[in-house]
Amino acid sequence: MSSMNATTRFRTRLGQVRRLPRYGELVRQRYATPYVGWVGERNLGDEAMYLAHRHLLPELRLTSLPNVLSAGPRLVAGMPWLTCPAVCLGGGTLVGNGHFRQTFESATAAWRGVPMFALGVGVEDPAYETGRRAGVTAEIEAWRALLGRFGHLSVRGPRSRDVLASIGIDAAVVGDSALSLPGIVRRERESGLVGVNVGVVDEQWGDDVEGFRAWIGGVVRSLVGRGHRILFVSTSGPDDEYMRELAAVFAPGSEVVPARDPREAASHLSRCEVLVAHKLHAAILAAAVDVPAIALEYRPKCRDFQESVDRGGFVMRTDALDADLLLGWIDDAVRDHPRQSAALRERVVALQGSLARAGADISALVAR
Repeated sequence: MSSMNATTRFRTRLGQVRRLPRYGELVRQRYATPYVGWVGERNLGDEAMYLAHRHLLPELRLTSLPNVLSAGPRLVAGMPWLTCPAVCLGGGTLVGNGHFRQTFESATAAWRGVPMFALGVGVEDPAYETGRRAGVTAEIEAWRALLGRFGHLSVRGPRSRDVLASIGIDAAVVGDSALSLPGIVRRERESGLVGVNVGVVDEQWGDDVEGFRAWIGGVVRSLVGRGHRILFVSTSGPDDEYMRELAAVFAPGSEVVPARDPREAASHLSRCEVLVAHKLHAAILAAAVDVPAIALEYRPKCRDFQESVDRGGFVMRTDALDADLLLGWIDDAVRDHPRQSAALRERVVALQGSLARAGADISALVAR
């Protein structure tokens, strides 16, 4: 156990050192709001949330504050020309993550007295208390005092809300900020086109990586046998090769869209009638363009989002995989696409309104 902890600590510190140069963008500003969250890690979901935050809060000039050594925020705060009007806890499943809590605490200690806020943040679920998240219940409790000082706190979905309620913290569900990603070019829908997104994760229900890969490959092969065309869409740089290999083995000749830009990924997803989504933000980007997703829940955050858009009935845990059930859901989604897409659109528009109102509330908070 001590060896594993030492390895984890080493990797964490190495990642922190690697991110240090990203302080340059913040240092060059005269007025900026530090954004504590994942940025620049080749993950389209993280980039989508960052861009959406900047779109919803343009006057705050959000600038990435990397998850790095605690001394970083103090050094930047000492720059006499830099004014930071607030500190933002960014998008993604950050509440319940000890590294981000420490970075955020360092930032708020450096810029003492400024407003703190989170817009559509995700919360780790104590139901997944395994592996690296074995201490998640205690870590969520450690966030209680910090969250109690937020001027605005809203969350991604109902499960995030309920976890916070269990420690006495109230938060409204406004959806994932990536639903408000600007600049997406929608393409014409293609009949019978099924999107597939799978990739590499650090942990998932069941932890049978090879078994999962073989299972999803079998599903893809069955879809091709039923006459569907497959569009593989990656949302993370490390997943690009995984997707190419999957296509080559199980659906030769299929188009593979590598992870380059979240708007490009969403644009390609708009061509599909349904998406099978392993990664959370594949489902979110699909929802932003009215494409119903079936989530392969590798961790509870996938269900959290699906429930926020009233698609909690289309979630399959990766330790309870059922190919026949999934294929039936896909057939239903293709056959019933207009109705499912319209229902999804109605819910997403409502959440986009909630995100916009939350953004206005945050702007007013900071302006006081």
